Amino acid sequence: MGAGSLSAYSVGFRTLAPVAALTWAGALVALSVAGVRLGLFLELRGWWPPEAELVHLLIPKTRQEKFWSVLLLAPTAALCEEFLYRGFLLAQLTQWLRSGAWAWAASSLAFGLAHVYQGWNGMVRAALLGALLAYPVIHFGSLYPSMLAHGLIDALTFAWLGPKFLPQKREQGIGNGE
Repeated sequence: MGAGSLSAYSVGFRTLAPVAALTWAGALVALSVAGVRLGLFLELRGWWPPEAELVHLLIPKTRQEKFWSVLLLAPTAALCEEFLYRGFLLAQLTQWLRSGAWAWAASSLAFGLAHVYQGWNGMVRAALLGALLAYPVIHFGSLYPSMLAHGLIDALTFAWLGPKFLPQKREQGIGNGE
């Protein structure tokens, strides 16, 4: 079966009750923020490698950069990446591999590899996030909770988590090659 055999419905464009979508999106955001905080805790103690320099350069610094990142970049990444990795790729791999579990693992790995610019720790983090974001797609067949969660996670990262934590670590000499 080729990619042309996939319908919008089969790649996750299915309606879901708003309460369920919002509940799942909220849970995904909370788990993701907890994971970021855990990663920062481990990194500050030297138990996890520091962020790649490129990550520091990509975090918006000015109010205008944060505004445009939250308004345009976060929703665009959420819509496009969720459709590509948790919609199209997950559905296609499920057909090819005839296994939802292997498709879930492979699409999560592919999402991690797409974040190679963040270094191996960023790839691991992205792969884990990809697996987390795939759960409601597999469970409900709907991309909407994952799209909403991904947009909120990116918006929080651009506007709050990144600017709040990465500059502090840079001043401490962590993550800047020192």
